[in-house]
Amino acid sequence: MKKIIIALTAIAAMASCKKENVTTVPDPVTKTVKTLAKISSAYDNGTPQDMVYTYDALGRISTIKEDYATETFDYASATSLIVSERVNNNGNLLATRECTLNSNGYVTKIVVKNTAGNINGTYDYSYNADGNVTSRLLTYPGGSTMKSEFSITDGNMVAVKAYSNNVLTATNALTFDATKLNKSGFGYVSYWNVPNLFGKGSKNLAVESKSFDAYGALTYHMQYAYELDAAGYTVKQINKYVMQGKQGVDSFIYQ
Repeated sequence: MKKIIIALTAIAAMASCKKENVTTVPDPVTKTVKTLAKISSAYDNGTPQDMVYTYDALGRISTIKEDYATETFDYASATSLIVSERVNNNGNLLATRECTLNSNGYVTKIVVKNTAGNINGTYDYSYNADGNVTSRLLTYPGGSTMKSEFSITDGNMVAVKAYSNNVLTATNALTFDATKLNKSGFGYVSYWNVPNLFGKGSKNLAVESKSFDAYGALTYHMQYAYELDAAGYTVKQINKYVMQGKQGVDSFIYQ
């Protein structure tokens, strides 16, 4: 499925799988008032691809519809969330994701299963006392692992270390604009681009991200610019792929 690149998910290039993108829990600084209804993403002047969101009566994410498939969120209990992904035109099941939630409603584990019910991988998330994600561990059925460790400074996720089977493979450094708050409800690491499931997001909006391999060579370089509405919410994000000489645009619609 297509992926949306948003400012606080630049680390996805080195440490993410599927929808590694952004979520946040509202706090006194970045309180979410508007609710995201749609993201439209276009790369290099290509055809835009959309993600459309619906919510239940409690304000929790209910569905995410993309061009090919839709994910439905079933809150089985206070500690259990089941997400089913089905093809739009025929309803065929593509995958199931069984999530464990902590007392704050944050995802601490995702078990990814295919249509036959076999486990494709398991994600484990750790949080600090402030509600920031500090690590994500992906374990494959054969036992191999991919781990990301996140460093938070002044409310922003400023650095990442990525490991494959406990061997450092990449690092990432992000720069933020202290004058622009992250008001749109996204965090810096998640499996779905939705608020409230993966702890707090970074306080500010990122303006640059650089990734390096284990030898220090630059492998990925992104720069970001924003258009904000009168309330300070991001309505457009321009993503500059510096090394490729390309550009993408993400447009955000709220309800």
